[in-house]
Amino acid sequence: MGRYFYSKDGSDVQGPIALDDLRQMREEDILASGTQVCLEGTETWQPIATVAPTAPATPKQIAYLSYMGVAGADRMSKDEVSIVLNRLFDTPDMKLWRQLRQKQEDWITDRFILYPDLYARDIEYMLHEELPRVFHAFVRSRMVGASETLSKAKIRQVIDALSQENNHWWQAKNKRDVFFTKLSAMFPGCVDGRPPENVQQASTQV
Repeated sequence: MGRYFYSKDGSDVQGPIALDDLRQMREEDILASGTQVCLEGTETWQPIATVAPTAPATPKQIAYLSYMGVAGADRMSKDEVSIVLNRLFDTPDMKLWRQLRQKQEDWITDRFILYPDLYARDIEYMLHEELPRVFHAFVRSRMVGASETLSKAKIRQVIDALSQENNHWWQAKNKRDVFFTKLSAMFPGCVDGRPPENVQQASTQV
């Protein structure tokens, strides 16, 4: 096995060092996935992952990428996963981009249905941190200028009330509408505004 030069930023070249040392530095995160390496005696620079890949992708990484339609996730290393995640939404097709974003949002709850054992410990975080962000954005996409502030605390109260009625309500495909209806009943001042201008214009055009 040869020795390798490496560059963290594309300008400061260090080495050469043995491949085993290079792998060790990668495993300890001393060298990031963006590091470029060059075999001594050659002039070809390449990503460090090609010669010193990290550990295999985690089960959660494999589950997410597979859900998002990425083939071969179960054969990827953590470095390769990092590269794929950074490029996942890189597309000039706005329709496809919106579909991917919607799928990413659906993943917040779908992962618990598809992989209940894998994500069993994450349900409380999903209910009290992730879903409130989703629902806040959803309400604001339908209503602006309400007389009462829609706080995270109020959203959590609505989520807790729904969970007391049905512990699996969040698994429904229409969970956003279910939440909005409950919010309207508990905090009507949070939904007494008007539709956003873009929604009003769309309705007028139709």
